[in-house]
Amino acid sequence: MLTYRFKGNGRRGSISVFIVIAFAAFILVSSVLFAAARSAASKSVGDAVLQLAGRSVLSEFDRTLFQNYGVLAVHGDGAYMERSVKRYADASLGDDEKLREVQIGLMGYSLLDVDNFEGQVVDAVKSGWTVGKDLLRGDNGDGDFGDGANYTHGLEHNSLRALRKSSVVLSLPSQGYESNGFADAFESITADGIPSMDEVLASGTTAFVVNSYIMTIFANRQSEAEASSRFFAGEVEYIIAGNMDDNANYKSVKTRIYAIRLALNNVAILTDSEKMKKLRNLARTAVATGGAVSEVVALAGMIELWALAETDNDLERLKAGHDVAFKKTSEQWALNDVNDILDGIVGSSCVAPENTDGQPYEDYLKLLLFMMNRECKLLRMMDLMQINMKGLTNGEFLIREQFVGFDFSAVSGGDEFVYENAY
Repeated sequence: MLTYRFKGNGRRGSISVFIVIAFAAFILVSSVLFAAARSAASKSVGDAVLQLAGRSVLSEFDRTLFQNYGVLAVHGDGAYMERSVKRYADASLGDDEKLREVQIGLMGYSLLDVDNFEGQVVDAVKSGWTVGKDLLRGDNGDGDFGDGANYTHGLEHNSLRALRKSSVVLSLPSQGYESNGFADAFESITADGIPSMDEVLASGTTAFVVNSYIMTIFANRQSEAEASSRFFAGEVEYIIAGNMDDNANYKSVKTRIYAIRLALNNVAILTDSEKMKKLRNLARTAVATGGAVSEVVALAGMIELWALAETDNDLERLKAGHDVAFKKTSEQWALNDVNDILDGIVGSSCVAPENTDGQPYEDYLKLLLFMMNRECKLLRMMDLMQINMKGLTNGEFLIREQFVGFDFSAVSGGDEFVYENAY
């Protein structure tokens, strides 16, 4: 049996072996840590690149839609978005980190969703986008709806401002939505249930923010609207009434204001002791002089006749641009000679009350907007945007193809990434 002996200091040899083993372990650990650091760095770089790619796709929002309406939305072509994310990301990734798989998800981000749309409107107002906007006078938009030169997408436009092409009408966001609208809201028009104008004009609620946006961005029949950037002259009236004809919308709005004013004027008479005393005396006299009806019936007829005459005068005043008080005091009542009214000699002329303070036509529009069903109002706002966008820049524009964000997942270098991107 052969035996080998190592010469030298045994302790020194033992230390040398320990150092070799420790160094090998150090190299191994360092390699593992280096590999882990490299993987983490690669994943961090991939994460940053993919986040930037997602934001880059969001930057492709429709400029005209944002310029005219403050709404941020990107066209929802999933295949195009996937290619865009890959193109943006691959430009910054190494060959071994190129994206192998990208999947886009659009569910829950559609601009057609009333919650998403309302969020865009509220953000536009709260961010100050509407401050200083003067769209009612055509400061934005170069479209021409008048002679059709730049409006070549099939919307029939003439002096009546009626939208007749069925394919355009049927594509509107509000199509298929059924709402009783004013019929439901009118149930609240009672002596105790009429909302105060202070309530209608109160700030701090989402409804107030949306209504403020409507009155700032959309034209109405008494605003100095320029037709170059919009189809309907009475856009606010369209939101309220929903007809495809300007004149029909205006008549419908006037009818609604008339109904409100008639209810309010009846309440004003019934709660005014001086007016009621005057009418009771007239009713008693009418019955005493041979009238075939009872005093109660005569009194009810006189109340209604006086309220109708005052309401007719109210509408003439609003039409002429004057203010009409929402809930009137006796000084804000215009037709005080009830004998002339009963004799039928009050014509269509506009009679001013002693106190002319009150609310303009626009405030009555705000009242009608306040009474509207929320979803119906938001969908008709989308209608106007779609109609005007078709006329201004893109005949194929559809709200349902616009999205306020998207989800996407991607695989890069063996790692999977998932993101939510939204404006």
